[in-house]
Amino acid sequence: MISVVHKYVHKPSAYEVPYFVDMPANAFVLTTLLHKGVITSWAIVQDEPKEEVGRKFVLIATGKTYDLPKNAQFMTTIVMNVGPQAGMVSHLFWLPELESFITPVDPESES
Repeated sequence: MISVVHKYVHKPSAYEVPYFVDMPANAFVLTTLLHKGVITSWAIVQDEPKEEVGRKFVLIATGKTYDLPKNAQFMTTIVMNVGPQAGMVSHLFWLPELESFITPVDPESES
């Protein structure tokens, strides 16, 4: 089995607005950091990359309220060092689409 670490750049449009990062379905995110002023994830991908999926993330500024789903996973804290947002501290969460959010429908109960 061959594994390769790939780099994925995040491009959030605004704080508190969920956004997607395309990566293979079998990618395992190792870390997420601010790299050269850009939020970047490194993920290990085993074998041939499978179909691409949009992993959902949200960046939340310190002190802001946000209704995170129960399955949200904290990724990292981002401290902006340059530009108009210098000194701003934000927190990145992964918002996985888990089966626990899907309510199964029993076809027999609908009749």
